[in-house]
Amino acid sequence: MKTLEKLDLQEARLTLTGLKHLKSLPNLHELKLQWVDVPATDVEQLRKLLPNVKLNWEPMTDEERESTLTKKLKL
Repeated sequence: MKTLEKLDLQEARLTLTGLKHLKSLPNLHELKLQWVDVPATDVEQLRKLLPNVKLNWEPMTDEERESTLTKKLKL
């Protein structure tokens, strides 16, 4: 996956520890985090860790977090 340039992660609960592994992708230029439950402080640290990556992140609202969890529990 050394040639991966764009990555879109959705509906996940991630940690900074896990996201740090993205540093091993030398050609990553764009990262999108949508409906991802990750603290804002971790996202800011990730921005510093990956300065050459365009990071698109919108924090989950409490309503989205509850809706996603409810949907998953119904499966």
